[in-house]
Amino acid sequence: MPSMTVTGDKELNRKLQALKGPKQKQAVRKASRESLKATLVSSVNRAAPRRTGLLSRSVKVRALKRSRTQVGARVTVGDGLFKGETFYAGFIELGRKTGKRGSSNRRTISPNDFIRRTAKRKRQSVLADYRQRLKHLITQLAREG
Repeated sequence: MPSMTVTGDKELNRKLQALKGPKQKQAVRKASRESLKATLVSSVNRAAPRRTGLLSRSVKVRALKRSRTQVGARVTVGDGLFKGETFYAGFIELGRKTGKRGSSNRRTISPNDFIRRTAKRKRQSVLADYRQRLKHLITQLAREG
């Protein structure tokens, strides 16, 4: 999955440093989640291949795994690629090979990378929305305490 990193915005960095304790992470997490929901999820829904519609209905925004260095959210399908009821999303997104392993006549099915393609196309609008939401949340949290 493509990752988006926001760096170099000196004004935002300065304002984030002014927040104390867990409020920094809270602001980043909330802004990233809201901006992904508002801009990217509906586009991924439209780009998802449809037979039954289950794949497009299961597009979700999830938090990144706990880490000391990364905070944010990601767009995923169902329980994740190769998991749960929409396990086949991984085969669609990443491609696959048919037939038995070790066989010489395996056919490669090329990927339909609808999540990555949509994220790449919407990257600038997601980042602009994220910056706007983060500025708003920082000022709101600064007023509170």
